[in-house]
Amino acid sequence: MLGAAVLAYMAITLAVAAIVALIPAGNQIELRTGVRICAVLWLLWLAYSVWTTKDDGVEIRLVTVRQVFATTLINPKAMIVAVLVQSEGMTAQLLTTIAALVGLAGAAWLVVGLMVRRSGSNLLSQRSLRQASAICLAGFGIILAGSSF
Repeated sequence: MLGAAVLAYMAITLAVAAIVALIPAGNQIELRTGVRICAVLWLLWLAYSVWTTKDDGVEIRLVTVRQVFATTLINPKAMIVAVLVQSEGMTAQLLTTIAALVGLAGAAWLVVGLMVRRSGSNLLSQRSLRQASAICLAGFGIILAGSSF
């Protein structure tokens, strides 16, 4: 599962790098600014949506590697990371760092999920986990907005 997420992030990053390379350098600044604004708004909206979601009727289903890969490919966060990486200049070291961070973040969420499942939701309720996720998303949005200045 983690491999599928990392592979999808790398595919999106490389595809966006190829597309951005076709855009004249003078226009890339406006593109990055627009993407940052969209990214901040997306993360804040996502935080709000996660915070306000109800737990009623949530069905637990198994997720396949194929679903993880496809979902990550169309995940706006992957595209945001890809475009923002372009401002730093694409290097093998940067790609390796992104891959490691995606893997670590995915592993952290898997560990949290296992803890919640094994504790019978005594350690963390679905609601508190959702709220913690919303706070993280809002925090990332605020950090991204602050780094734009």
